[in-house]
Amino acid sequence: MKVYPGECVGILGPNGCGKTTLAIALGRHYQCPVMPEVSREYLNSRLASDPGFVYRADDLLAIARLHQQREYALLQSQPEKLVVDTDLLEPEGPFGESHGHVALEELNLPMKVTAITHRRNAVIPSYISQVAPSESSVIKRVAYEPLFKAHLRDHLGIKGVKRVQLHEPLTGLLRVTIITLDPETPRTEVWRALYGAASFKGDCGKITIAVNEDIDADNADAILWAMGYRLNPAEDVEVLRHRGQGHGPKRESTGEEDSTLLIDATMKSPMPPLALPTKPYMEAGKELWDRLGLPELRPESPWHGYSLGDWSQAWTNAAERAAASEWLENGRRTLQRQVPANVTPETSVRDVEDGWEDETEWKK
Repeated sequence: MKVYPGECVGILGPNGCGKTTLAIALGRHYQCPVMPEVSREYLNSRLASDPGFVYRADDLLAIARLHQQREYALLQSQPEKLVVDTDLLEPEGPFGESHGHVALEELNLPMKVTAITHRRNAVIPSYISQVAPSESSVIKRVAYEPLFKAHLRDHLGIKGVKRVQLHEPLTGLLRVTIITLDPETPRTEVWRALYGAASFKGDCGKITIAVNEDIDADNADAILWAMGYRLNPAEDVEVLRHRGQGHGPKRESTGEEDSTLLIDATMKSPMPPLALPTKPYMEAGKELWDRLGLPELRPESPWHGYSLGDWSQAWTNAAERAAASEWLENGRRTLQRQVPANVTPETSVRDVEDGWEDETEWKK
């Protein structure tokens, strides 16, 4: 679904089907105002007076002004209904917060309950918003991640962005942002994505990490693997000063400022494959496992090997011979490739052999 500037979108449905909830969600996603009741009244009035009415950008301003007038009139006519006392503060007890720590006792504005009303068979909507993952963080993640992706790919024009994921457990979406990029993305665009994601929302992206598509951004082990072998801290890490502390436990001794850590954990060149059997072998192993009636498998990504660019058909052929019990043939071919010990052990065959990647060049 696309909403273009100046376009009016209507949502139709019976009473109670969730039109307003959907409108609010779409409004937040597309960053546009949503005023269901006022909009309905305004549009009905215009259509009644002018059947050929066509919605324009000026009408949005008129709806916004009408909405503000209604809100102001309500406050002026019922001042006694205001229930937040701005003259007093009282202690708010400790409670578990979404950042994974207990919020300690603080003074806050009290609310005065003047009345409690409800309908028959009341439906009371609520959700849990404390230590993540919670209902609150799950709902926000669905909305936040597309916003980040749209900002990087559509607003900043970084075409290599595939996904943006916000780390949820304990951090509550706010502290760690992972950007998944196409492996062909230029280094300059990787860094534009890192800067763009870290600055998009002031309370998100304290630690922002760029990875490639083979890394499962929801798997901390995979992220640490990428950081351990795909980055050079002297070249691929930057620290930016002057970030606000944002939502988190109060730190009494470190002032009001925090900082930002940007990490480029993408591949800078082709790398050897992941050291697991390839997908067909793992799938065949699962079939055998199931036939034996063993406990149900719960595979986690990555669960099979895959190429990362640095591989040859000769090595694939050798692996297939080994799987077919032709390991003696592999040994015979390796024996024919012996060289004098005038090079350092663990020297790459690429530095010594011509045609190393082509088996037809090997002696028979």
